[in-house]
Amino acid sequence: MNNAVVWTVGSFLGGRMLERVVAAALGSASGRRLMQRWDKRELTPFEHRMLAQQWAGGIAKAVIAAGPIVAAVMSLRSSVDSGDAAASEDKPFDWARAISRTAELLLALGAILKVIGNYLENREAVAAEHED
Repeated sequence: MNNAVVWTVGSFLGGRMLERVVAAALGSASGRRLMQRWDKRELTPFEHRMLAQQWAGGIAKAVIAAGPIVAAVMSLRSSVDSGDAAASEDKPFDWARAISRTAELLLALGAILKVIGNYLENREAVAAEHED
């Protein structure tokens, strides 16, 4: 459990720092060229700045959502590697623990899918604004 908290807090802080770095990188002249090669649209400086912030926020949200997934997978691996399953043949299966871990994984997966969905919606909205 302690490992899960460390991974979750670490992914949150790392995601926020990564957001600042990516926003600064995409806000530079080379970031503008990269975004133009990627997106092929001419953007005003304000639109470029807003799109760079959205991309950086999306990347940060993905990193933040990945933290609990990594924590859950590592805790599952550590319990299997330590031999808990072989040593506890006499003990009944812990359904509450299995359901809790499954819920954590599904919650983290839902957060990642939400970030991807928001990114795609924002991309479609920007494309619709430029088509008019």
